[in-house]
Amino acid sequence: MKMNYESRVIEMINSVMPDSPLRISRCFESDSEVIYLGGRKYLFTTDDFSKEDLFHEKDPYVLGWNIGCASVSDIIAAGGIPLIYSHSMVISRNWEDKYIEAFAKGIAEVLKTYSISFAGGDLGISENWRYTSTVIGKCGDKILNRKGVQPGDSIFLTGEIGRGNLNAALSLFSYDPRIKELSVSEKNIFRTHEHIARALSKYASAAIDTSDGVYSALRILSELNGKGYIIDSLPFIAGGVRVSKSLNLPSELLFLGDCGEYEILFTVGDNKKSELIKEIHDLGLTVYEIGKFTGNSDEKIILMNGKRTNLKDYDLNARDFVDVKEYLGELIAWVNR
Repeated sequence: MKMNYESRVIEMINSVMPDSPLRISRCFESDSEVIYLGGRKYLFTTDDFSKEDLFHEKDPYVLGWNIGCASVSDIIAAGGIPLIYSHSMVISRNWEDKYIEAFAKGIAEVLKTYSISFAGGDLGISENWRYTSTVIGKCGDKILNRKGVQPGDSIFLTGEIGRGNLNAALSLFSYDPRIKELSVSEKNIFRTHEHIARALSKYASAAIDTSDGVYSALRILSELNGKGYIIDSLPFIAGGVRVSKSLNLPSELLFLGDCGEYEILFTVGDNKKSELIKEIHDLGLTVYEIGKFTGNSDEKIILMNGKRTNLKDYDLNARDFVDVKEYLGELIAWVNR
């Protein structure tokens, strides 16, 4: 499978950067970087968000909340606890004071949920908004990365599929009368994961967040570990299915599309599966088992809508396209081929 443009640029930049004894993680192998500070290991992550992410923007509180959830998900996927949060916020000059305040409150509520300390940041004003967050976290019992998958490991997801791609559809097709009413009611608030990190660090063999969609996360784990998979259960959110039907779009787009919902995709071996399920049940949480990894790297099977599809030759990436609608057209054509 070809390397996408984003990955090539990251490798190009990293190849000229100096090595540091304070960084002990390797590029692409973990959602969060592992660094030494004061003789202890911490988790570090930074993310950038803009209109290109196609988040829900009509409600500024929801936009802030979703960005806050997205910012800390990399720490959770590494089995850690977020501690400190900083940002560089570029607001649109078209935002009114009420919008800015509600946006900030959305972020603040996420920080309160996780008991994260806010460390300030930077503010700019431009035509279009842009938001960069930096989070430092405490390591759990075990630092989780994207490697460690074994054949037979069960694949779990912390939430339903499709919130991110539904947000994108509501944004891209906001003009369409078939979904105008839905776009008002479907706010697609991302979920927090403040209670699951400890269980993941104890029992999971690998983990990744679904920042670029569920399929993208699954593909990364598959490629890094040289494993195949069989996915036989995909829990789509009801709103995503409704919008897909309204627009006459295949529901597979909720799974394959590159707009994420920032859930955690993780794997567990049979020897720890029952313990993890019990602990998650004791925490009052719900996770979804969607399939298993296999030892055959060419076996990338999805059972969906009565069809068995092998995705081993699928190589569409949204960041390889200048026009998101061109990407969407190629994606629909691939599904309907």
